[in-house]
Amino acid sequence: MIETEHGASELSRDACLALLPTVPFGRLVFTEGALPALLTVNFVLDPVGVVIRTTQGSRICRAANSSVVAFQADVIDPVRRSGWTVTVVGKATVVTDPLLVTRLAGLPLSTWVSGERNTFVVVDVGLVSGLRLGGAELAHDATSAV
Repeated sequence: MIETEHGASELSRDACLALLPTVPFGRLVFTEGALPALLTVNFVLDPVGVVIRTTQGSRICRAANSSVVAFQADVIDPVRRSGWTVTVVGKATVVTDPLLVTRLAGLPLSTWVSGERNTFVVVDVGLVSGLRLGGAELAHDATSAV
């Protein structure tokens, strides 16, 4: 880890990828109508990338037209003034391969909202960055094992 000028520590790519699966949701940042947009989504990290389950034709699907998006997840403890944040930047794609759709449907990714969600969007794990804030370890912290 590298200490930043503000007392936070930069996390390695491996540490960032170890932290992502420890939380159930994050934020997808994309462009909608030439303006920034953000949606909170639940996800799973898979070898193909950050996987999001949604409905066909959703805002997420429209954003995933092979566009570059950002995905961020974090854990922040305001009492201890500590936590971590991880950001992934990559191309988002709606999965159309039937074999891959079947495999992704078997992942432990159930949606938190009602309705049928059988469309998958994958964000390639391109650029990865992360910061640890403060010094205290958090319950959802996998970097101690990395």
